[in-house]
Amino acid sequence: EPTSEQTVDGAPDQPNQGSVPDANGNMTVDFGFVRFDLALRKVLGPNQGSVVLPGDDVTFTIQVFNQGSVAATNIEVTDYIPTGMTRSPRDANGWIGSGSTVTNNIPSLQALQSVSLTLVLRVAPAFTGTLLVNGAEISADSGVDADSTTDKMDGNTAGENANSVSYTHLTLPTS
Repeated sequence: EPTSEQTVDGAPDQPNQGSVPDANGNMTVDFGFVRFDLALRKVLGPNQGSVVLPGDDVTFTIQVFNQGSVAATNIEVTDYIPTGMTRSPRDANGWIGSGSTVTNNIPSLQALQSVSLTLVLRVAPAFTGTLLVNGAEISADSGVDADSTTDKMDGNTAGENANSVSYTHLTLPTS
């Protein structure tokens, strides 16, 4: 049984206060980490064949998924346009940039939801090769993805999960 010199619901060396509530009582600690988990898949757009000719426009669909349990914000998607392609004048889908890199921003993506971005590229009329490989990745976001690290480096997979980078192959017939 406590004496007046012990601490029970009061400060050390003070008499027991009996019913004084303890502000630190019933403390809980939650070690669960709540994160988003982004994934990306790049595919050819609807009705877009994988065999193309110089001068053709090619439509891509880039799907971004949030497989996590909280919303993700400020998601930047970067598309790496290969030599032999340019952004088509028909593309009016919010992509910013020119040359070999364009970006698009997704302001918010709720948990367990997805969004699709469309990008239209054009095969250079003078292109003489037989293969074009176009890649995209999640290059930035507002927090810590559960299983990958974002960057803006085409072909760099250090710290990236295979779900955050996607490449699409196009073939051109030989003459």
